[in-house]
Formats: sequence, structure tokens, C-alpha cells
Amino acid sequence: MASINDSIGSNNYLTATTKRLIAQGLWGPEPAVKQYSNGEPSEQMNLDAYFRFYTTSCVRAVHGSGGYMSDQTHQQILNIAHHLRNGDPRDSIRRSLSHLSRECVDGSINLAAQLLLMLKFTSSRFTISGTEQLSWTSDSAIAVSISEYFLPKQETEGEVVSLESSFTGYNIEKIAGIEIFWTDNLADHLRLMEDDTKVAIFHHVTFLECQLK
Repeated sequence: MASINDSIGSNNYLTATTKRLIAQGLWGPEPAVKQYSNGEPSEQMNLDAYFRFYTTSCVRAVHGSGGYMSDQTHQQILNIAHHLRNGDPRDSIRRSLSHLSRECVDGSINLAAQLLLMLKFTSSRFTISGTEQLSWTSDSAIAVSISEYFLPKQETEGEVVSLESSFTGYNIEKIAGIEIFWTDNLADHLRLMEDDTKVAIFHHVTFLECQLK
């Protein structure tokens, strides 16, 4: 079974203790609230879906790096996430990892950001991908890239649309004929795909609840 100091590419199962340490390392101590906005008691919050995403992301990162990241541990990725939460620019984090190869450094930074925020980042201003990626350049904190992507460019005037409770994923598929594509990338949420026949829905509710602390 995997510990916090094991390689991120290990096939060992993450124990409940390791999962708790990773969650605390990413988002801080568990909240003091007794229940979340969905009414579920905080001590029963289930992060199994998130950790399936976590494990898959780590394995893909190791394979995609050509093996450069195979020695990176869960704790080392959490250390990078700590830099991200402190607002350190990408270049500053790179310098703190100067003992590693450039491929390992950028791959590890992008992975830590993805695991922390469930968003995909690139250091390039231009990218071609089947999913939304946020450009995060060397001289800025990651929060700048997030703000530039998510904050509206301008205020729009017009009537506020209020959706009825019957506006559910099931009815979107049944009435509009639009297929739901469940996504692990928050930036893809509500993105229409394949000639508007599919809509991406971010489904990690527990992850979002953890951000309300």
C-alpha cells in the first residue's frame, strides 16, 4: 500500500491515511463545519471519485514525461502545491527544483496545479488540445491565469435567466437530445462539443465542497 513518500507512478493502493494526508496537503485541514451545503455530514465526505482522478493523473504524467517523473513522490508534488497556494510564480518554483531536469520540473508543476485545482495548465501561450487548458506563464502567480480565464471580460446587460428545478441533466438529454460528457476538468464545464451534440459537465461535487472552507 502506498505511503505519502512513495512514487506517484506506483501501482500501490493509496491507503485511507495517505488519502487524508494528500487532501490536507492540497486544501488544508478538514473543515470544522458539521455539514456541507448538500446536507452531507463533513466526516462522511467521500473523495473516492477525486482519488480516481488523482491516481490516473499521476500515472499519465509519469508516462507522458518519458519516465522523467518516475521518482517524484506524492509528498514532493504536495510541496509544489504549497508553493502554488503561496502565490509563487512558475519561475520561482522552477528555481526551487533546479536539481531536477527541466522536463521533470515543468511536468511536476503542471501536475501539482492539476491536482490542486482540477484544471489543466500549460506554460505555452498557444496549445492545441481536445480539452481546455489555461496558459500560465513564467512570471506570474497561478491565480492570475485563473482570474483571466474565469472572470468575465465585460459586464453584460439583459434579463437574468432563472432556470427551473426541472432543468436537470436527465431532461437535457431527454428533451434537447444533448448528450452529457462527464469531465474532470473544471475549465470544460458547460462546454459544448461535437457540433453542439454533447455538453461537458464537471461532476466532482465533493471537490467543490472542499473549496468552500
